[in-house]
Formats: sequence, C-alpha cells, structure tokens
Amino acid sequence: MEWLQEPKQSSVDNLRSVRLRASRHFRNKKKNIRKLKLMNLKVTVRTDIPDLYRGIIESKKGYQN
Repeated sequence: MEWLQEPKQSSVDNLRSVRLRASRHFRNKKKNIRKLKLMNLKVTVRTDIPDLYRGIIESKKGYQN
C-alpha cells in the first residue's frame, strides 16, 4: 500500500515535463501573437503617417487660398 501513497519519481518527472512543455508552448504562442500585432501596427503606422502629413499639407494649402 505504500506505493499508492507516494508517487513514483518517474510519474513526478513526467508530470514536470508535461507542465514544462505546455508552458513553453503557450509562452511561444503568446510571443508569436505579440510579434504579429507589432508587425500589423508597424504596417498601419507606415500607411497612416504619410496620409496624415498629406492631410496637414492639404489643409494648409486650403487656408492660404
């Protein structure tokens, strides 16, 4: 009955390994999601900034006329 009360070391090691792999998987998944969001933000900024400057220049031209 003693073997029922105390977990075997191999079971503990297997559980630790599964936890480690799961945490690594989700950590990498979060990292990839953050990278994609950052790349999307960079693309958005690259396209929005020139439009913003064009709008400012056009508005200044409108005030001068």
